Amino acid sequence: MADLDPRVSKISFTGAPRREQIIRKAGLKKVTMSWGTTPARSSSRTPTFRRVPRCVMSSFANSGQVCISLQRLYVHKAIAKEFTKRFVAETAS
Repeated sequence: MADLDPRVSKISFTGAPRREQIIRKAGLKKVTMSWGTTPARSSSRTPTFRRVPRCVMSSFANSGQVCISLQRLYVHKAIAKEFTKRFVAETAS
């Protein structure tokens, strides 16, 4: 990896393979790292009608072409059926 140009004030990187190397090389520069897969967890505590629109919006914002868009959902089995039904309906709308 080449030396970083001193004019660079922040480094943003998506992906796992070289992130540790990039972080070490960055020194005191600001760094934003992403694994490239952004999960959401949905427990049975928050009402489904509140969480579904946010998940759909995060999944499809900018046609999903955002590295921090929602890419994986972990839904508690107690609410999985209702969540899936509402998610599909919200997506269709």
